[in-house]
Amino acid sequence: DAELTFFQIQGLVGELYFLKYELFKMYGVNEAIRGWIGPNGANKDFVFEDEWYEVKTKSINKDYVHISNNMQLESNVPGLLVVISCQRTSELSNSAYSLMKLHRSIIEEMCNDELLEIYFEKLAQLDFIPDEAYEEPLFDIAKPKYYCVDSQFPKVKKEEDDKAIFNIKYDLYLPMLEKYIVEDISEWKNTEKV
Repeated sequence: DAELTFFQIQGLVGELYFLKYELFKMYGVNEAIRGWIGPNGANKDFVFEDEWYEVKTKSINKDYVHISNNMQLESNVPGLLVVISCQRTSELSNSAYSLMKLHRSIIEEMCNDELLEIYFEKLAQLDFIPDEAYEEPLFDIAKPKYYCVDSQFPKVKKEEDDKAIFNIKYDLYLPMLEKYIVEDISEWKNTEKV
């Protein structure tokens, strides 16, 4: 039986899609899997030497994403907020992705058992146990949008010595973030970051 909620499934579909179709190309399978630290309880989904990526998956008709804590977008180095929009579709769609379909396509790219074990451990941390129940729902996924999160990017901060405020959650309204959009992720990755 499927244990994950619809929103957990949708979120994991977005992360696996980004892992397979962007990060495998940029970093190689091994490094991409090892850089996926969100499942281990980290504030960011993917962290590499000089970059980080926070993936938010949303329904196509929503124009905001939810930031679940004030550290999620905090960093000394700029990173990318990756927004993946998707909508439910039927199996007749050529571009339909389910959690299981993405999962299988990722496993096919792995060539050693150690990496496979690391990958399965991460899935277990997210309570995803591969199962036929996850052949549904199916999603059409739009091309991800990337927003450069630098010192100018709007985020809710808390003063370090303020112990009275905790558990900050907020929503980012995407139409107001157009000026932070990065068109080419590999070009962004290769620029000097300050």
